[in-house]
Amino acid sequence: DLKALGSAIDKKDSQEARQALDQLKELGWAKRWSSQPYMSRRTTSLRELTNLGIKNAENLAIPSVRNDAAFLFTVVGTTGFLAVLAGQLPGDWGFFVPYLTGSISLVVLAIGSISPGSSAGGNWLFLCSFP
Repeated sequence: DLKALGSAIDKKDSQEARQALDQLKELGWAKRWSSQPYMSRRTTSLRELTNLGIKNAENLAIPSVRNDAAFLFTVVGTTGFLAVLAGQLPGDWGFFVPYLTGSISLVVLAIGSISPGSSAGGNWLFLCSFP
């Protein structure tokens, strides 16, 4: 029954939609549903995405620079502030701790420059903390 599938799509209920498609497969209407055990990856063009109904498909691959900049400025600002505070510690602590604290921002910058994908976890944690 296509009405069940339509109502599941309208509700945005994936389980109900899956059950409706399984029933349609049993009735012979959706023969190709769940027929391929492994979907292989392939590249798609912008035209295919727009034909599927995705609006502004060209904006999908553009990363958000705003989130990366906010993360970097927060790390640099926080470690800089902590390094200044640590400079007030007595003796050798006041000499070594600011350098160690300041090096955190250099490490974050180096990791982000060498492998930007690995710093995405830090960005995700930052965005979850400060929406």
